[in-house]
Amino acid sequence: MSKFFKGFSRFDANMAMTITAVVISLCALFVSFAEVRIMRSQQKASLYPYLTIGQSYNEVGYGLYLHNKGIGPASINSFQVFDNSQYFTNWLELANHYLPDSLSLGYDVMRMNNIQNTIISPGEKIELVYANWTPASRLLQSQLGDLDFMLCYSSLLGDHWTIKGYGKPESINESCERMEEREMY
Repeated sequence: MSKFFKGFSRFDANMAMTITAVVISLCALFVSFAEVRIMRSQQKASLYPYLTIGQSYNEVGYGLYLHNKGIGPASINSFQVFDNSQYFTNWLELANHYLPDSLSLGYDVMRMNNIQNTIISPGEKIELVYANWTPASRLLQSQLGDLDFMLCYSSLLGDHWTIKGYGKPESINESCERMEEREMY
């Protein structure tokens, strides 16, 4: 038994302080990692964009708009407008596809914005296309219900989302692959 107690006699105050210092250091390291994780999630939340595609109507005309309802900027990576398997590269091409040869729309009736590779600020609302009411634009508006949209965007921290049609943004793991022949300009 005396050998057993001799081992404890070597356990002095210096050893106790050393072990205590190591334990406290490990606890501080754990707290630091937890704090960094919390700060990262707060940073993501403070830069969260939330885009929606909507329609607007008034006595002058109608249009489609893109609105950033989030609290962070959104970077547009891809915007595609299509009907079944036909992709449109600009709004006039789309109008000419839906309208008969006897009716047409021009720049005097239709305003368009290109959102490719742009950054949309929080609260910003961008008019994608707007057409004044004419017989041709009324016919076009009635045909637009069959259109599909796909918009891909990301936050400044590299989080990615996609919107299909007028739906809600869905989180995706990586940015959408751009296919230039399908992009709306």
